Amino acid sequence: MRCCRRGERNTNQPPPGCFATLLREWSPCGDYFFVHDPVTDRILDVPESFAPLNPFLVVGKILMGAVTLGTMAYAIVEREHKEFMFAYLTYWALAFQCLYHVLSISNSILASAIVQPKFYVEGRVRVTWLIFNTSMAASIVAAA
Repeated sequence: MRCCRRGERNTNQPPPGCFATLLREWSPCGDYFFVHDPVTDRILDVPESFAPLNPFLVVGKILMGAVTLGTMAYAIVEREHKEFMFAYLTYWALAFQCLYHVLSISNSILASAIVQPKFYVEGRVRVTWLIFNTSMAASIVAAA
């Protein structure tokens, strides 16, 4: 499978749907991780997108992450059969959301260490976006 280069379009698109879209976003050759948007001809400034505008935004992210992590901890402590906990999709979705909050907060705190990529987003930012997509798909499936 050959990856598209900058300026090329991937015409082999899957049909719309939750899992088809998730697989396309997970693909290393997908255009989801492009830094350059071919439609609007804009370049995404990755470090600036994670840099907090003011400290209250980071505090808000930390509070939301604390609520999510607290919910997960409460579910683990209060559950009778802990060994059977991940048999439910709800807890998988919650686990991915906790992981996303931790990665998102670390990206906001370490925004100055993020290097602007040339074509594709790589490293910690790519993992954060993958976990975000996974947590959103898991939440949709768990809610259905």
